[in-house]
Amino acid sequence: MKKTTRNVVYMLLVLFLATASGHAQFNANVQGTVSDPKGAVVPGAPVTLVNTATGVMQRAVSNASGLYRFDSLAPGDYTVSTTVQGFAPVSVGFTLTTDQTRDVLLTLAIQNASSTVTVTTAEPLLDTSDSRFEQTLDTTALTDLPLPGRNPTNVITIAPGVTGLGGQASPGTANSTNFAPENWVNASANGRGANGNQYVVDGMDVTSSIRPGVINLTPNADTVQEVSVQTNTYTVDYGRASSIQTVMTTKSGSNQFHGLLSDYYTSQQLTARGEFGVPQPTPLNPYHVDNMSFTVGGPVIPHKQFFFYVAMSLISRWPQTAAR
Repeated sequence: MKKTTRNVVYMLLVLFLATASGHAQFNANVQGTVSDPKGAVVPGAPVTLVNTATGVMQRAVSNASGLYRFDSLAPGDYTVSTTVQGFAPVSVGFTLTTDQTRDVLLTLAIQNASSTVTVTTAEPLLDTSDSRFEQTLDTTALTDLPLPGRNPTNVITIAPGVTGLGGQASPGTANSTNFAPENWVNASANGRGANGNQYVVDGMDVTSSIRPGVINLTPNADTVQEVSVQTNTYTVDYGRASSIQTVMTTKSGSNQFHGLLSDYYTSQQLTARGEFGVPQPTPLNPYHVDNMSFTVGGPVIPHKQFFFYVAMSLISRWPQTAAR
């Protein structure tokens, strides 16, 4: 009994440590300048950043040049605010995407009686703080776009600057779904081949070290929050590859409980038929695939900065069956 209790304590300790260091998996950042109405910088201003979904709060102080910065942030909706004596409180809301460095300027206004300045920002046409050329696809895009096999790498080809046909596995085969132990995507950029592609999931490089351009971990699309497809001027974090950098961020829990149940079904009977009634491009052998996923996420203790997100995928394939 003592041994069992000790093992449980060890497991809880490992879970706690993993949760405490989980912020390092994200590479998005927020920075900006605090200035007065005349444009002069304001040093020593207290700046607060809040994730609106989780309520997690971070604090910083502007330096002698009026600059502030928050690092290692998850994508999502945020509010950054500051309160300086003699000025009205300022609050700016914005959306941060995967791997983005976002400039958010805090411009103070002279305080009147009970005045507060709230600014809602739109996505800038040109983000001068970031030089990358990329396309970010959010959960809505992954849900609405055609996604054969529930494989999120199949959306890479819609990004600007990308050429190729995407996933090339035959329907009904092991490599046509997110359950493939290795996936290869026929897509490239910058005049390079697909062997110059790199794949990152939650900050971890999952590109094969033996076979360049091959991904060793393909997450279920229902667990992916965003896919960032970068084609050039990317940071040195992605200096290993020279074609496409695909950065995927998985979902995390929030202060609200959310769940999902889905089933992606396909078979040779659903294949489009050509002019002479024959499936294109060639006749297919009989098969069927059920790709199912179950997800649930929420707070462990509400409003205590401790959240969970659990996902399980199952696949039923005839003539083969697999699960994970």
